[in-house]
Amino acid sequence: ILKNLKEHKIISIIGVTSIGKTELARRYAALNESEYEIIWFFNSSLDLNEQFINLAKKINHTIL
Repeated sequence: ILKNLKEHKIISIIGVTSIGKTELARRYAALNESEYEIIWFFNSSLDLNEQFINLAKKINHTIL
């Protein structure tokens, strides 16, 4: 994850159900928390519009 993020700035974690994608992302985030101002997880089972609004509010609160 770290190598690809440094090179491409964005990554996708893909795989079959229950293989550990979310756990991998959460572990990376926990281990590298100090490198980021905001770490945000989206739940694709829920309304993304509301999640983007909440992220925008968090960005405004954190950055401003």
